Amino acid sequence: MIEKICWHDTVIHKALEIPSESKLLFEVDYPEDWDSQRWEIRIIKFEDLKRYEIHEGPFNGSPTILQTDLLTMDEYGFYLLRIETNAGHRLVQCKSISILKGRIAGLEIEG
Repeated sequence: MIEKICWHDTVIHKALEIPSESKLLFEVDYPEDWDSQRWEIRIIKFEDLKRYEIHEGPFNGSPTILQTDLLTMDEYGFYLLRIETNAGHRLVQCKSISILKGRIAGLEIEG
């Protein structure tokens, strides 16, 4: 599934880690149709999450993914991805990646 996701120019709006479910969600602006310049909100879901690191500096706005590289796949089936953004990079290690229609809801902060 990694190669089927169009990573380049995907804008990360939200990232939500759900430790109890070993899951990471990115809500993104996704290039649905390059020819028509049509972007749609999607969720990139990383399951069986083993590692998530953010190595980005101060940045104004939402980071845009420039490229994603598969660094390794270990003997247990975990992928290690390096996601390059215009603010730095992120490392994600997981077993499964999918892209879904929808939004991440319920992140309002009260108080």
